[in-house]
Amino acid sequence: MKKILSVILVIAAVFSIGVFAFVSSAEDSSDKKYIHDDSDVLSDSEEASVRQKLVDMSNKYGVDVVIAFVPEDLTDAEAEAIYDDNGYGTGGKRNGIITVIITDDSLQSNTVISLCGALSDNSEPYYVISEFDYRYKDNLANHDYMAAIDDCIKAESAFLEKYNEEHGFHLAKKIIISLLIGFAVAGIAVLVMKSKLKSVGRQTAAASYVVPGSFNLVESRDLFLYANVSRTERASESTRSGGGGSHTSSGGVSHNTSRF
Repeated sequence: MKKILSVILVIAAVFSIGVFAFVSSAEDSSDKKYIHDDSDVLSDSEEASVRQKLVDMSNKYGVDVVIAFVPEDLTDAEAEAIYDDNGYGTGGKRNGIITVIITDDSLQSNTVISLCGALSDNSEPYYVISEFDYRYKDNLANHDYMAAIDDCIKAESAFLEKYNEEHGFHLAKKIIISLLIGFAVAGIAVLVMKSKLKSVGRQTAAASYVVPGSFNLVESRDLFLYANVSRTERASESTRSGGGGSHTSSGGVSHNTSRF
């Protein structure tokens, strides 16, 4: 009875560890702004509303999603620094997306998109830009910044849905994986405990289980059946669209940045 109780306790403990590992892996969003309004185009209530949308979106897709407004043009490196310097990014590679909107009406290319961390290695900003509705630029021109933010969120949500289908994990998958890890470790622990209860050990050699004279191999042959070779064309620089490729910023984060 004590042994059975010990097994149950081991399973319960490892199960709890698996769930705790998942919960603790979620990034703490309480100290992150997600919305930077250096142009002062949003009211306090609008800023709070946008932040909540970005927090929800970041939690849903497992990457930090950041939007920043700046009053004048800036370099790609300066846009990337907003992300780097404010500690954004999930996981060891600091995965996320930052959109920097320049509110200077004289600029034609007034939006900077940067994929960060693993996203910069596996995709291109072009695929985010292609999700934007044509009305986005009209909303910026009309200074309807809340509508422009909604356009950003819709475009980036559509991109992240497709990205996660190919590269990422949704929340439910993360929970399942955490539970499977817990059960796997628990199973190993139970098997170890079970093996100690056996008084008779298994033979290490397969020949030990063969009755002498019961098996007689008279012929053996190795036959080569077929070979299957698949070829995939490598994308050249001429076939790539979007930014200038993935690079490491001065803040040590991988970025792939473009503007439109």
